[in-house]
Amino acid sequence: MDKFPLRPTSCIHSGHGLQCIWLYREPWVLSVRTKQGRGDAIKGMALHLSMIANKQSYELDPVHDITRVMRLPGTHNVKDPAKPKDVTLLWHDEDLRYNPADIDENVVEFSAGAKRPAEHTARGPVLFVPLDKHEAMMEIDDYKGTWNHSRTDLDGDCSRFDMALASFAVAAGFADDEIAALLRKHREKWGKDKPEKLDDQRYYGRTIARARSAKSVEQAKTKAVQTIEHNDGTREEMIQALAARFEIPLTNIQCISGSPAYTAFG
Repeated sequence: MDKFPLRPTSCIHSGHGLQCIWLYREPWVLSVRTKQGRGDAIKGMALHLSMIANKQSYELDPVHDITRVMRLPGTHNVKDPAKPKDVTLLWHDEDLRYNPADIDENVVEFSAGAKRPAEHTARGPVLFVPLDKHEAMMEIDDYKGTWNHSRTDLDGDCSRFDMALASFAVAAGFADDEIAALLRKHREKWGKDKPEKLDDQRYYGRTIARARSAKSVEQAKTKAVQTIEHNDGTREEMIQALAARFEIPLTNIQCISGSPAYTAFG
């Protein structure tokens, strides 16, 4: 969360993860006219957060829709009745309130494919694991450690390892069907914590879409660095390159020459 420009007003530990809440300064009155625009902004903000999380091999659940009911601090999470978890409030800061424009400045534009990532994968049964590619990738220590769950920086449930594997596969040029097959094989071995995900094509689709979105961001940053280093772009291209390189909203750059002047007001 420290890498996202807007610190959440509240952060709740649900017992199985974090739920972050950004509160507006003024109540938002929902109407048919405003619902779509604000809903798209929230999706774009969620995509921005997902890209940040993916770089750290985390996975964000798609729970950003405006109809979502979140867990309340002081209650219990009984998703696993044998192991109930306390729902606790980690922080709440009333000074952290935002205007809709603050959200808009931190939106990542999404395509139709990003809007429905569940459709971004094979539609039929996953059957064929690309064994030749997988064996070649096993020569890479981080990939091998991810597959064997021996990486100490990825402690947690199987989904984090799925995300890391998908990112490796995207970078290596695997097709979506191949990545989905690889993830399913991985879940057959390690996914005992959430067996319902084994045949969940929507889950594989979301994971692949997030991995590809993260790669697109990295490619944009690489192109931005090249543009800046070679200084061969137009003014608009240079501004866009700097914005991508430093991951900040940037629309203009001004050069002010001369000695600085100070004015005292009394």
